[in-house]
Amino acid sequence: MEFQDRKEFQGSLLKQVNDVYDYLQLHNASSVTFNGLQRVERTEYPNYVLREALINAAVHRDYGFSGSILIHIFENWIEIVSVGIGTGVVG
Repeated sequence: MEFQDRKEFQGSLLKQVNDVYDYLQLHNASSVTFNGLQRVERTEYPNYVLREALINAAVHRDYGFSGSILIHIFENWIEIVSVGIGTGVVG
């Protein structure tokens, strides 16, 4: 399976988390529907799910190693990879 996009984030852990979240928002497709006069916006992945996966990657990483958070974006899912925890999959 080939990923559509891949990016490695470096710097302090706080910088990585902020940069990754911004990057994920760029790739989180949104759509709009209308319920009567009310506009209803939806994203492909709920923001709280992306935030939780990202925070888990930061909190549960192995701090004995320095390393970057890796993001792999596939057609149907997103992988967030952090040092020492394996892979978290959203989608």
